[in-house]
Amino acid sequence: MVLTGYSCTTTTVTVRTDVADWAGWTVAVVGGPAGQGRLDAVFFAGRGPASSTASLLICPADSVGPWTATVDTRVVLTQSQFTVGFTVDQVSTTTAIDTALLKASSVRVRGQR
Repeated sequence: MVLTGYSCTTTTVTVRTDVADWAGWTVAVVGGPAGQGRLDAVFFAGRGPASSTASLLICPADSVGPWTATVDTRVVLTQSQFTVGFTVDQVSTTTAIDTALLKASSVRVRGQR
């Protein structure tokens, strides 16, 4: 995902389970800047095979750079945990001012972004 500013946005989290029809399961996904704890979390639960989607909040104003999503799963009585790393970067931009003129009551600027 490429972010064009520091505004918060959401990204889609999809969980697909391939378990027996009778098996209950849960999945929790906790995301945030690496080493800084949770910014947002989503939770899924069901029984049997399924595909579920939710949104996770990403806020580059909180931190750009490495982020992690910790995934905790439980199927029947078996639990596991893993971490997925990703990077949040803002697209770099530059502004070039070619001319700036000051007249008695106004300023006129020409350039490009």
